[in-house]
Amino acid sequence: NRHIIYHSTMWVREAAEVLRAEFASQGYHPPSIPLPNWVVWLASWFNSTLATRYRTITQPLPFDNSRMKNVLKIEPTLPQKSLIDMAYSLIEGGHVPKTAQYKGPPAPEVSQL
Repeated sequence: NRHIIYHSTMWVREAAEVLRAEFASQGYHPPSIPLPNWVVWLASWFNSTLATRYRTITQPLPFDNSRMKNVLKIEPTLPQKSLIDMAYSLIEGGHVPKTAQYKGPPAPEVSQL
């Protein structure tokens, strides 16, 4: 059996807002101007990858993660937290340059036992 490891859908605009909220004070400026759908539609005529992706821009893909929760007993991480963790990892790994205002990732939460 296959298990879908998934929490929920996040639009690109929502992802940019999450990154902006976390990183704007640290000198990073994720794009804030949305690309109109018609531009992507027009570009999809010339790029087969965009042609495939255009459908996911206009309609969210439905996934069912009930098997992950019921069989594997996994509660997925919120996409906002995963996105922020990934961005810190890219910065710490040298894939994105550190700015002068960069504070580093927050200290890990200590679980109460």
